[in-house]
This record gives sequence, structure tokens and C-alpha cells, in this order.
Amino acid sequence: CLAVIVFFCILQARMARTDLTPPAAAPGLFAEAQATRGDALYAENCAPCHRADLAGGDLAPALAGPAFLTRWTGRPLSKLFDYMSAQMPLNSPGGLSAPQNADILALMLKKNGYASGRTDLPATTGTLAGITLQPR
Repeated sequence: CLAVIVFFCILQARMARTDLTPPAAAPGLFAEAQATRGDALYAENCAPCHRADLAGGDLAPALAGPAFLTRWTGRPLSKLFDYMSAQMPLNSPGGLSAPQNADILALMLKKNGYASGRTDLPATTGTLAGITLQPR
């Protein structure tokens, strides 16, 4: 009887912890077609500063690789999405639509090694707030 009580206490504790942990940015957050759309948008709007390979340069930080992952890992995707939406591109801050920013973000996730799935990455801050970028 005591073993059953202990089992249920452990189970309840694990379930409570899971409920408090935000979902991670895992494979399948974006569709391949979305990243492809993002690639075209990136080439036109982002590559002049961040370079075609997303490596960054003198004027802009890297959007792929260790420096990018160090800066954004553990943070909600909404923070990056909101920054992109308000501050980018540099020559026209806020000039891209929410779906366009989500497409570019999907490309960035792909270039950082995240796998595509069946559905597009959401283009809403509220939904992205519940997704935390985690190491691959």
C-alpha cells in the first residue's frame, strides 16, 4: 500500500514539472516549404547584412551557428520573432509581414540544424511564446 502511494506521489510530481516546462523548439516546428519561402525572403532582405550563409559580418550578427545558438537557446521563439518583426530589416524596420518573418525564422531554424515537419511555424507571438529554443 505504501509503495502505491509513493508511486502516485512521484507520478504527480513528474506531471506537475512537465506542465511547468515550456515546449522546446524540436524537429517539426516548420514546414520545408516555409523554409524555402524564407530562403527567398532572406536573400532579398537579410543577406546584404547577415551574409548569404547566415554567418554574419561586421554589420550584423550570425543567424546560424554557435554564436546564434548561444544567444537564443533557452529563450522563447517569440523574443526572436518580435525582434525581427520590429527591428528588421535594417533598411525598413517592421517592413515585413508576420508570415514573412515566420518564413525567415523557419529558414534560420533549418540552417541551425532543426528538422522540418508538416506544418508551418506559427506567425503569432502568443503561440511562439510557448516554444523555447533548445539545443539540437
